Amino acid sequence: MRLLVSPPPSPGELLSSYALRLALANRLRPVRFMRVLGLPTFWERDADVHLTPEEIAVLAAATGYPLERLLECSLMPMLERLLEQPRTDVTPRYVVRIGRDRGVRGHPLCVACVRETGVMLREWRLTTSVVCERHRVPLIDACPGCGTLLHHAAEHRTYGNRLRLMVHRPDVCPGCRAALPEPAPLSADLLGFAGLVQSLMRQATRVGWVAWSGLRLTGHEFDALLESVLRLHYPGKVVSGRANWRPETATLRERFGVVVAGGQDMAGGLLALLRRWRRRRVVPTRVFRAGGKLPGWFRDLLMLTLSPETQGLPGGSPGSLTFRFTEGQWQVVAPVVPPERQTRRGEKPVREILEAWFTRSLRGTRQQDWVGEVSYPTMFRHLNRLMAGGVLDAVVERMLGGLPECRFVLTAPETVGGLTRLRSRHAEHLWTLMAEEALARLDVERE
Repeated sequence: MRLLVSPPPSPGELLSSYALRLALANRLRPVRFMRVLGLPTFWERDADVHLTPEEIAVLAAATGYPLERLLECSLMPMLERLLEQPRTDVTPRYVVRIGRDRGVRGHPLCVACVRETGVMLREWRLTTSVVCERHRVPLIDACPGCGTLLHHAAEHRTYGNRLRLMVHRPDVCPGCRAALPEPAPLSADLLGFAGLVQSLMRQATRVGWVAWSGLRLTGHEFDALLESVLRLHYPGKVVSGRANWRPETATLRERFGVVVAGGQDMAGGLLALLRRWRRRRVVPTRVFRAGGKLPGWFRDLLMLTLSPETQGLPGGSPGSLTFRFTEGQWQVVAPVVPPERQTRRGEKPVREILEAWFTRSLRGTRQQDWVGEVSYPTMFRHLNRLMAGGVLDAVVERMLGGLPECRFVLTAPETVGGLTRLRSRHAEHLWTLMAEEALARLDVERE
């Protein structure tokens, strides 16, 4: 069967939105239209998710447009670029549940957009879509006046309207029949944070990869990373009233807060994200529990930068795991080291203490495994004294400024962790250097 009138699908249009416009263009009620085409169950399920390629081919044959063009109106091609195995028997992750099922929500939309075009966009069905970047306003999923959940096909599917042809007005509430008011514009910060998550998701679902502040991620990697970021901001049972809060069945208002908080974390790239997590004392195990199948490189990076008990060794360090100052190097450091104290017990020289500590940091050795000439208690008793007197910070400053060849020992995970626990003023800078080196190695390994 070939239709007399076949308007083309608009860019980014949702399949159900196009099917509705197609029916009305041919002066047929949507339910009747699908029965004529041989798709009687089209409106009885979530057609944007569950319609098969064979069923979409019926629409393609009726309109004369290529099957590939209509397939792109469905949500499944988007999800296949993002999820490893999107489920078709239930509503997949990242898709807002709409319809008649328990726990469903209204269809998110931008009032200004639908008033201009009459078209519903695919990306509005994603749980990460909470704002319209073009009009700088939040999306809505319910009428602000009467609270009726919005759905572009709702008024055409009610029993009383199945027997007559309705005018397509997606900008009008199907409940109170009032024109939907446009929300107030968002602040630049809120729009920017939410827009960051939306733009990354848009790229992942369109091309299957994401370029995030210089880091290229596959769609599957981005899915796992985004899930771990957003889950840290899911409201608990006390706030949401639900033990297992899920964005697919949450209100748009709830999802808005989660997406904005996630975008705030992700602003500036992966290094900035790790720095924010570190300041909030987010431990790796909490991220592991939040995320799905996190890539191995990301798990290793979390352990390196966020774990207080990191035992990894710094890449690019010399072959020997024993650190010794050369005489020339010590001459750079010596001016900030106080004269040795004369005691009955014979204090260990500062040079020996520092060399033992740096060696232990390179090896990642725990107390029970340490076999150096300087005992563990002696080492840390002296380190605490050197930090209290400002000597340790002065030594680190000298090494950073005048001994670039010794930088590897300063950015060793155990060195950074030790200086953090000692509250060194260089700890934050050294953590940044360590993370930058790890990211640089990561880029090389993933190429």
